[in-house]
Amino acid sequence: MKYAAIITTTEHIPGDQRSRDYPGHGYPAHSVERTTFKKFKDLAAMEEYVSVEEESKFGKDNYVLIQYEELEVKKTVSLEIRSVGT
Repeated sequence: MKYAAIITTTEHIPGDQRSRDYPGHGYPAHSVERTTFKKFKDLAAMEEYVSVEEESKFGKDNYVLIQYEELEVKKTVSLEIRSVGT
C-alpha cells in the first residue's frame, strides 16, 4: 500500500492599484484555493508528517490522509477488416 496526503490551502491575492483607484478595472482582491498531493515513502513517513502538523502552532495544513494503490493501465487495439460486397 502507498500513503499520501491531499492538502488544501487558501491564498489571499490582494487587488491591484487600478482596481482600488478605478473600480471595475484591473483585478479585485480574491482568494485562490490550491490542492496538492503529497506522497509518502511509507507509513512511518506519513505518521511523522502528521505528528509535525499536529504539533505546529503556525501554518497548519488542512489535509486528508489516504491509502492507495497505483493502477496499472493496459491498452489494447482491435482491428476488424470487412470486405466490401461486390
